[in-house]
Amino acid sequence: MEIIKTIWKKTIYSLIVLIGLSIITFSMARLMPGNTIRMALGSRAPEWVVEKVMKENHLDESIYKQYYYWFKNILHGDLGSSWLTGRSVMEDIKKFFPATLEIAIYAIIFMGILGLLSGVIAGWFADSWIDNIIRVIAYMGSSVPSYIFAIFFMLIFSYKLQILPTIGRLSSGVIPPPAITHLITIDALLAGDFNAFFDALKHLILPATALGMQPGTSAGRLIRAGIVGNAGKDYIIAAKSYGIPDKLIMLKYVLKPSIIPAASIFALSSACIFVEAFIIEGMFNWPGFARYGMNALLSKDLNAISAVILIVGILYILANIIADLTVFWLDPRIGINIRSEG
Repeated sequence: MEIIKTIWKKTIYSLIVLIGLSIITFSMARLMPGNTIRMALGSRAPEWVVEKVMKENHLDESIYKQYYYWFKNILHGDLGSSWLTGRSVMEDIKKFFPATLEIAIYAIIFMGILGLLSGVIAGWFADSWIDNIIRVIAYMGSSVPSYIFAIFFMLIFSYKLQILPTIGRLSSGVIPPPAITHLITIDALLAGDFNAFFDALKHLILPATALGMQPGTSAGRLIRAGIVGNAGKDYIIAAKSYGIPDKLIMLKYVLKPSIIPAASIFALSSACIFVEAFIIEGMFNWPGFARYGMNALLSKDLNAISAVILIVGILYILANIIADLTVFWLDPRIGINIRSEG
């Protein structure tokens, strides 16, 4: 019952944050220098055409009225039209978002595996040469931006070894599977097309790994610190004195509380991946939502810019709620009530 109340509170707070985010996003997009309609129609468009389009989009009115019409349309599920693509922004999201979602899913999986394995191994062999090597790698990994990893991986695995591709979602000549989920690897498995699956997977390895390296190593450091800290507590010493095997103590009593700090970072880092993808998708020529947002920003496509930032904001809010629920599940004594009050 307490969980439901807290979720409701966080939902209300999230709606307030979203409204504030929409105001800031809308204002920033409208206050950017340059004539938006002129940029969209081109320099040769007659002035009367520019004025007509501005009137149709309420751009000749005050920014307060513009926001009213824009917010009203959003409540009806209308994000407006993109002047860059000529389609509705909702259609563009349906087209481009699955590509970014797919790369994010594999980056999150890699981030989780890397963080858990490195943290547990380093904690298990604390203060040994294995721990020292992992800690050095983790320090380096957590301080290097994702685009540096991307460049390094491209040079090694694509240019030097020539074993992994760096452009697009599929190789030329590979027929895409029927679009069901629009996630190529999933659609390929559903269609039984293993050739397309492995080809799409090869295209995902480098960008997903580059996105997951920094948050994965950071999570590993937190897990290692948690294991080392919890391993010396009285109840762990008592469990060892009763003759309980070390592996069972690690899995049942040490690991669970040790991953609580990393769980919050993990959830928020999952949302950060969608922001980091703005750079990575451009480097790998990945036809995704982040690259669409970057092109919209360069073209001052107001409706597209507002929609992209709003969706990223929603992802952050969802990640925050998931982090609270995860922490509560791992240790109900902490309670998401404490987090919401703090």
